[in-house]
Amino acid sequence: MSTEKAIIDHYTRGDLKTTILDVVRQTAADPAKLTIDDLAAYDEFHIGGRRATEYFMAMLKLTPDTDVLDVGCGIGGAVRFSAQIYNTRTTGIDLTPEFITTAETLTDIVSLQDRVNFKVASATALPFEDNTFDTAFTIHAAMNIEDKLGMYREAARVLKPGAVFGIYDIMAGAPDGVLDFPMPWSTHPETSFLITPDEVVSLLSDAGFEVTYREDRRDFARETFKRMVDDKDSPAGKLQQSLRKADMPQKKANLVRQVEQGRCSPYIIICKKI
Repeated sequence: MSTEKAIIDHYTRGDLKTTILDVVRQTAADPAKLTIDDLAAYDEFHIGGRRATEYFMAMLKLTPDTDVLDVGCGIGGAVRFSAQIYNTRTTGIDLTPEFITTAETLTDIVSLQDRVNFKVASATALPFEDNTFDTAFTIHAAMNIEDKLGMYREAARVLKPGAVFGIYDIMAGAPDGVLDFPMPWSTHPETSFLITPDEVVSLLSDAGFEVTYREDRRDFARETFKRMVDDKDSPAGKLQQSLRKADMPQKKANLVRQVEQGRCSPYIIICKKI
């Protein structure tokens, strides 16, 4: 099995769209008129969810009517946030077809289809012309991508000169990148490709970017994990558990422990195309 096929299989659920809509409509103020806030607990699968998205997006200096790219968009939570809050024209790409079909449905439901577009595509072979986008970002995607230099070069290619590229990813705490599996993004080490922040910075430089900001979000992650424990018995917490695969408790426990040990950590890196 190819690495890409293994990654797609890891993330494919089969009933993701139906499950999300069923659980969201149980808690929404108006089930017939869902908003991005109704979806927030279910459509942003990264450490910190909406809180992390708000913090990260503020660093990108997004402005209305600019063209923005999300590389590895999942089911489109951050894409919709960018489009509604910053009034951008935002495109999301992801390798997993079910993520894209789900993203399109959720976007239609919250009436953002005029400002949002999705494509099934690889981060290392973006289906866009050179100098297309004003800004790009990636959130918790590169952990599954071995050819990070290829990913960053593609981001640089499709960005306009001087454009901002933001990264919020889990990175290795040591050069060997050895972790205990399963992890949320990978059941086996064969589809996990963590590198250190120093290595990321070096690759970004090779790809044509200048790094302007770097932040270790480990303390934020630890606080987020505690909040998840505290909220697990709330209605939203119970509903969110229904979206998870059977081995998710073990994956989550492994992530929490290894962030605590410093073996991996979420980082933000902001750079601009030279």
